[in-house]
Amino acid sequence: MKVESLHIYPVKGLRGIDLKTSALELRGLAHDRRWMLVDAQGRFISQREHPKLALLDAEITAQGLRISEGSADITIAPPANDGERLTVTLWKQTIEGYVADREACEWFTQFLGQPCNLVHQGGLPRQV
Repeated sequence: MKVESLHIYPVKGLRGIDLKTSALELRGLAHDRRWMLVDAQGRFISQREHPKLALLDAEITAQGLRISEGSADITIAPPANDGERLTVTLWKQTIEGYVADREACEWFTQFLGQPCNLVHQGGLPRQV
């Protein structure tokens, strides 16, 4: 079998990133879907509900995650694994996430026009 293309989606629902190579972790490709946006009830927010999420680019940087849309951008450090936790619903699955800083959550709230939080799956899995 030959891999024709390789992509990750650092934030569930945002544009993907084309890769030539990737590290493989226990949870899958490194940096893939480790972040997600959730509404005030803790339900994940998708492009189906908010098609404008497709306008946002995500980039993994040494500082964390950079999100950009045109000339507007924000860099977000992964939250500490002892920070604010939030129970969130992803389809029928309930998982724990760590809430990003207030500035990041407010940036997405302004972009979407509704209250939301950006959450990160905590912990660093061992690499395979």
